[in-house]
Amino acid sequence: MAKTDGDTTLNMQDQLWRDMGFGRTKLRLVYGTLFVLVLSNLGLGVQVYLARQAPQAQSFIVVTDGSGRVAQIQRANQVWQPEDGVWINQSIDWLRNVRARPSDPDTFRWQAERIRATTARDLWAPLNEWMVETAEDLRERSVDFELSEATLVQADENGAAVFLRWRERKRMAGSTGTWTTFAATVTLSKIAPSTTNEIADNPLGIYVTDYSFTSEAN
Repeated sequence: MAKTDGDTTLNMQDQLWRDMGFGRTKLRLVYGTLFVLVLSNLGLGVQVYLARQAPQAQSFIVVTDGSGRVAQIQRANQVWQPEDGVWINQSIDWLRNVRARPSDPDTFRWQAERIRATTARDLWAPLNEWMVETAEDLRERSVDFELSEATLVQADENGAAVFLRWRERKRMAGSTGTWTTFAATVTLSKIAPSTTNEIADNPLGIYVTDYSFTSEAN
């Protein structure tokens, strides 16, 4: 038969605590502590959830017109349709970073960081392998890059394809090579940023997902 405290019959859990030597005051302290711990864990869980949602909820795409005035603002995780010029500009920047070779190593490292930030992960491995081979072939030489054509082939809400034509030449101290013309089709996809690093590195969320290069006769 359960023990009693005054006129109140203790339940089985209270009886267990009482048998272990806890009085009613201590029981209240124990339950109060447990309640605070539950609230703390609940608050921590909510904090983690909000932190995971924050990057998308707080990131915005800001589009400006030719004079620099803000023309459009959209949350990065909302439906945002890049204009034709955005697709074209992203493909040009990516191609220039891939093909042009500066003479100073700091600029080259910056270009490599931009390539990594704007290239889809599935494409990075083969592209990086090709760039390493190119860098070893060039060694101390730099490469001049001049764009001649950039045409949007197709675009929808999820991505675009851009045709590019350019010429490049190798340069060394005291000598300059001949121009060679190339063409490429660059495929891009729009992927909303999901982490703070992705927001910082590629706020537009536009990644190159495929490419093809061809050399043209001059």
